[in-house]
Amino acid sequence: MTQTAAEMRDRIHRVDLRRRRAEVFVHHALQCIKPHLRDDADMQKIFYDIFDAAYEAGAEILFDAERARLGLSPRGPDGWTDDEIRAYDSRFLLEMLKPISVTLPIK
Repeated sequence: MTQTAAEMRDRIHRVDLRRRRAEVFVHHALQCIKPHLRDDADMQKIFYDIFDAAYEAGAEILFDAERARLGLSPRGPDGWTDDEIRAYDSRFLLEMLKPISVTLPIK
């Protein structure tokens, strides 16, 4: 398949955020796992297994510092942003305010 110049330029200059975030996730996970491993060969295999699974699943973790750098609103202690709470609450209220229709069988 031949790529156009624009497609090649986009591919070359675009940072793979999914890959970067998966690497950060795996790094933090391995810091917890490392004390329980016998040698570094196990560590390398585990790194690639976890990385492949996280990358393929599209798992992303945005740490608080990354959120601040991107200009995103901070998360509260329960992991929700104010905007997410408002959106969830408004949907919940709309569902609660829907009229209830009752159908009674007539003989």
